[in-house]
Amino acid sequence: MTKNKKYYIKILKKIKDILNKNNYEYIIIINLKIKNYKEKKDLNLKINNEIIKNNLKIKKIYINYLKEYIIFLNNEKELFLIKKLKNKYDGILIKKIYEKNINNNFIFLDWIYYKYKNKFIIKPRKEKIKKFIKNISFIVLKKGKTATQDEIIKELNKKIKEFYIYNEKIICKKIFSDLDYIIFKILYKWAKRRHPRKSKKWVIEKYWKEDEFCKYNFKTEKNELLKLRKCKYIFF
Repeated sequence: MTKNKKYYIKILKKIKDILNKNNYEYIIIINLKIKNYKEKKDLNLKINNEIIKNNLKIKKIYINYLKEYIIFLNNEKELFLIKKLKNKYDGILIKKIYEKNINNNFIFLDWIYYKYKNKFIIKPRKEKIKKFIKNISFIVLKKGKTATQDEIIKELNKKIKEFYIYNEKIICKKIFSDLDYIIFKILYKWAKRRHPRKSKKWVIEKYWKEDEFCKYNFKTEKNELLKLRKCKYIFF
């Protein structure tokens, strides 16, 4: 895992911990228009001084590579004081404010923090999941029209591994299981096209093999399709 990914995951988990420990009413994202380290240091000092001066009991996270602050606020007074920073200092741009609806969801980059049974859970945005499914569908149903089962497995495993490595430390197992089922349906469609007159049972027995751990394994003698929910035991 690269340093950038470790940092990225650390930020995502930190946001989730803050949301779960405190009932904040507002989140404000502030972008800093800075050119160098000196400007960043000066602007950070001004923001911190304002927080101390007004005795604000807030949480803030600085995202270094985005040059942004994510600030968690308790009430409208704190929101008003933070908004005033935009007019007071050059280089501060208010990018997004989440008001009240934080109890439903909070979007940050490719991720949605949504509340489930009084806890915030991270999941990828719908667009990201749809893009992954679209790529799988393209490989199997369009690019793979004349491909062999081995060729399709090799192509899909690249995409599955890539998606898993990017998401494995963050999203819940249920999403992986749901995606495994969608991949199964896409592959069944591909297999049925090849044998339109054969029964469902015949098609499944030809392309999916059973072992002691799973009933449906899309595999040949040489290759086996990865399952997102089981990737942890394969790579680590």
